[in-house]
Amino acid sequence: MLYDLVIERWGNYATVFDADRDTAPVFTVDGKWVGEAANHDSISDLIDAFENGGAP
Repeated sequence: MLYDLVIERWGNYATVFDADRDTAPVFTVDGKWVGEAANHDSISDLIDAFENGGAP
C-alpha cells in the first residue's frame, strides 16, 4: 500500500501531502496553481490569500 503520498481536497482546492517534504503544494481542482504552503498548518492561510487576490 502507498502511504507516502496523499492528495486531499477542500472544496475547489487540493493539496498533495508528501511524507518526505514539509511543504505542501496547493492548487485548484481544475489545475490552477495556488502556491506552496510552508507547512501543513498554513494551507488555509494560503487558500484565503489566493481567494482575496494576494499573497499570504
